[in-house]
Amino acid sequence: MRSVLRALADVPGVRGSMVVTQDGIVVDSLLGRSLREEVVGAMAASLILGTRRAVEAARQSFESFSLVSTHGKMIVADTGSAFLIVVLDRNIDLGHAELEIRSAVRKVKSLGGAE
Repeated sequence: MRSVLRALADVPGVRGSMVVTQDGIVVDSLLGRSLREEVVGAMAASLILGTRRAVEAARQSFESFSLVSTHGKMIVADTGSAFLIVVLDRNIDLGHAELEIRSAVRKVKSLGGAE
């Protein structure tokens, strides 16, 4: 898991990433100095819960979603048994980063997500 997070850390504009279980428990994280694990984890868990409820009410599911705020972007991707959370600079062009995030999602899925 750590190698996947390290690879994401090398992507320009990525400020940090983490993997959390379905119930919000942090499996592993590699966040930049300006990010606090408990804050990012709590925010991600709240976003996941609210989004999941809304999407399931519409009898749908989600692969990933993004949040854009004044301080940055957050991508939340479902890996099956866990979620990959990636925090990015606000002004980043998602083109290259999105390819790397998709690759990371596949790797987390192959690792079993919450192992």
